Amino acid sequence: MRTLPAVVAVVISSLTLLLLGDSSVLANGGKSKRIRYEAVVRTAPNKTCRFEAELEPLLFRLATVRGKYRVVRITIRNAGDTRLALSLAGDQMEVDLPGGSGPAILDLGASDPALWDGFSPELRAMIAYPRGVEPGEEESVFVFIPVRDSAAAPRALRYRIASLPGGPVILRDMTPVPKK
Repeated sequence: MRTLPAVVAVVISSLTLLLLGDSSVLANGGKSKRIRYEAVVRTAPNKTCRFEAELEPLLFRLATVRGKYRVVRITIRNAGDTRLALSLAGDQMEVDLPGGSGPAILDLGASDPALWDGFSPELRAMIAYPRGVEPGEEESVFVFIPVRDSAAAPRALRYRIASLPGGPVILRDMTPVPKK
């Protein structure tokens, strides 16, 4: 019969292995580092909208929507006093990729109706472009990047929102650079 300390040691060792996985993957963090994209837009004095996206480069390369699109999810947090209006007709997304810049898709239903119609109504509702972001709320915007254009993760995302004056909101890679 095992003693309680031995059982505890086995459980702790097993959990450690499950959490850490293969130590060679984590030795320098290269295969597990996520890329964080961020931008903040001032909407009024002391009021902002924060735009954030995070992706893991290996999963970005492996995972596609039916082999046609890679997806980046942008979270918009409205800390302002007024609604941030979004518009399928007026808003645009462009991605800066290692091979150059190109358009991305905000309205998958209009760009690829056959694919869109193959999704369940529940899934379509979850990934549909929102009409706006209410004050104190957050919304997700799903950006679809054609596979042929996206072998590697974007360097930046340029999000032109018709209701925001000025240029596009540029979500830049804000991943901390490790100290040497």
